[in-house]
Amino acid sequence: MLLDLIGQAERFIYIENQFTTREEIARALNKQLKAKPDLEVLIVSSYDPKGLFETEAFWASRLAFKDIVEDGVDTDRIKMTYSSIRDQQGCLAYKRIHSKVMTIDDRFLVIGSSNLSNRSMTLDTEVDVVMFGDTDSNRKCIAFTRDDLIAEHTGRDIETTEAIMGGNHVVNELMNNQIAHGYVLTEINDEEFTEASKANIFRTISDPEEPLIPPVKGLGGKLTAITNPRRRTIMITVGLAVLACIVGLLLFVSNTVPWLDGDRISAFLEESRGTYFALPTVLLVYLIGGLLFFPVTVLSLAVAAIFGPIWGPIYGIFGALLSAGTTFLIGKGLGNAGLRKLAGPKVEAVDKKLANTGIVGVATIRMLPIAPFSLVNLVAGISSISLMQFLMGTFLGMFPQMIAKGLVGDSIMQIFKQPSAETVTYLVIGLVVWIAMIVGSQKLAKMYQARKQSDNAEDSEKKESEQCIA
Repeated sequence: MLLDLIGQAERFIYIENQFTTREEIARALNKQLKAKPDLEVLIVSSYDPKGLFETEAFWASRLAFKDIVEDGVDTDRIKMTYSSIRDQQGCLAYKRIHSKVMTIDDRFLVIGSSNLSNRSMTLDTEVDVVMFGDTDSNRKCIAFTRDDLIAEHTGRDIETTEAIMGGNHVVNELMNNQIAHGYVLTEINDEEFTEASKANIFRTISDPEEPLIPPVKGLGGKLTAITNPRRRTIMITVGLAVLACIVGLLLFVSNTVPWLDGDRISAFLEESRGTYFALPTVLLVYLIGGLLFFPVTVLSLAVAAIFGPIWGPIYGIFGALLSAGTTFLIGKGLGNAGLRKLAGPKVEAVDKKLANTGIVGVATIRMLPIAPFSLVNLVAGISSISLMQFLMGTFLGMFPQMIAKGLVGDSIMQIFKQPSAETVTYLVIGLVVWIAMIVGSQKLAKMYQARKQSDNAEDSEKKESEQCIA
């Protein structure tokens, strides 16, 4: 259907589509551009890809689509673009296109569910409606719909856009003299994200031309098609498999590597006491322990027991910050690679809480023993909180604990070396302080959350009042 419509174009084709990867469509556009010297084509799509699968399956294929469309044609007549807006502070936001629209001059308007992709054209079930401009009134409606969409994407009003569409060199005129700090069309540059690839594993999974699994014969000999798994299902399966491998590796290491236990770590730290290598040794232990999800409390008590109630907490907080920052950056990398989208609403909920509470929120999480140290770091990295906020919150939440653990750890060491009523008293005091800090932090967290909710409710009521007045 689309090939037939493209073959009837005389002056202007407008395409607004989420994905443009189907090379058969690209060849049809190129053929018609060569056959009709007055024909121009404007394509509007998304730009900033979401995750590795989308990048390699659709953006890499779009590079090939663009090359085919432009082959042997004046590029002023064909533009593949995206719409974005930049505010006065320089922040840029890309418009995410999900629509599937095409106009052929003012004669045909297509609105439907099909992308210009392999799976939409050959595999998936799609529904498209074609509206035919068989009267002057219908043709005006088609032209208005097209011009209204282009006006939105270029930040113009409909009258200005209609005037441009009625002139010559339409595509160039649309791309030029767009309003600053409004929506603008920009030619795509997908080389920023990937390189051209006609066949890869991501395209095979996300944009296939045929089912991944062939039909299966039933008992009656009837062929039953097995639908392709959704990309989210594949990504979750791959993620679980990778996670299982990591957990298995950590369990193997913890059960086979002789130095990965509390006693040997303590002995390793003990050898560095009183030397210039004390702090580097502590940092190394915290870094490796964090990567292997070793309990940070065990490390903190061991450091306090060996280096005392003063230097123990100081060394411990430096080690904890290094470990937290490292695993935070690992989480940030995983999030940028698509884990944020894969995890969906759960990460978004954590992200929202961290964004609303900032440094205080991170400090509160650190005070409450609700999740493993390294896991909190990874989740925070996936969120949008900054590294500096995260480290400051970690410091405020952990340093008081380090002092309490310093008392406890040092007291345990003294009890082993020289048991007495005094050392036992110090141990009891340290434990009481530690428990009191946990209980107190929980109450403070609840009070802060209640106050935050109250402030948000008041802000909402104020906004509603202002809207009613307006």
